[in-house]
Amino acid sequence: MSTILFNTLEYANNLREAGVDEKQANVQANALAEIFDNRLATKEDLKRDLKELELKMRRDNAELKVDIIRWFVGSNVTLVGIMFIMLRFFP
Repeated sequence: MSTILFNTLEYANNLREAGVDEKQANVQANALAEIFDNRLATKEDLKRDLKELELKMRRDNAELKVDIIRWFVGSNVTLVGIMFIMLRFFP
């Protein structure tokens, strides 16, 4: 995951200037920094995830096409066999 630049000292100073207690300002700044570092997705994260999803979908579509072709060929072979048996034994 990419890192988002966040200045905790500047944020804590802004909170103190707004009247927030120093200890509380530091706790809030550290909590927000943790959220940015561990839980927030960046554009690069989203692009990577979308690329992985696209590749998975392409692979799944290819597998589905193979399954459809197998089903189609198998059913046609079965139908030809049934027709051959019917023509052979019921002229």
